[in-house]
Amino acid sequence: MAGTLDLTQYTTVWDESFNAGTGMLSRDWGPGIDTSVAGQITISSTPDNQDSGTMVPPTGSAAGYGYGLFSFTLSMAQGDAPGPYALLWPGTDVWPGPELDLVELQPGGQAYSTIHWKGADGSNQFQSYNLDGVDVKQTHTYSLDWQAGRLTMYVDGTQMWTTTDHVPADAAHGGENEAPESACRPGGRPARSMAAATTTPSRSTT
Repeated sequence: MAGTLDLTQYTTVWDESFNAGTGMLSRDWGPGIDTSVAGQITISSTPDNQDSGTMVPPTGSAAGYGYGLFSFTLSMAQGDAPGPYALLWPGTDVWPGPELDLVELQPGGQAYSTIHWKGADGSNQFQSYNLDGVDVKQTHTYSLDWQAGRLTMYVDGTQMWTTTDHVPADAAHGGENEAPESACRPGGRPARSMAAATTTPSRSTT
């Protein structure tokens, strides 16, 4: 049986409202970032296939944040083509590396999460998990609990998957931290279905 997220077990250490632009997600790129509405940002790619995004600056292994609960509240416009995503990017900004994708889309609109890691030969290795039954056109809160030796994914507080495989260590435990990011890469139908309106991504930790 799927578990539920008990927020009483966490203490909020930061909460970005987007009331003043991209806020803590201060590294941004591309022409498709709209901060005109207080309390949200809207991110889209463009008809000429330029991507856009915003993230906490990944300036070193201790940049970003370590173990804890990371949440993004967002909707994904048309919702039936790849493009928008929310993830945790390696704090060193080196890839392949420990990239933790909370949500992105397959063609047709299936939402999924992915754990990436660097293989012994230096290649990108990954394991994906479907987020079955999630209508990404609606607003949902996607939360990833990153703890020592375990990753657990929730949508609107309902557990979707959990694993002890390929869990990275944070900087305090010999690995590197992660930088929250929300963005939109060029998709199959870039003129129509790339908007990702994100509101109040927050991170809590015990």
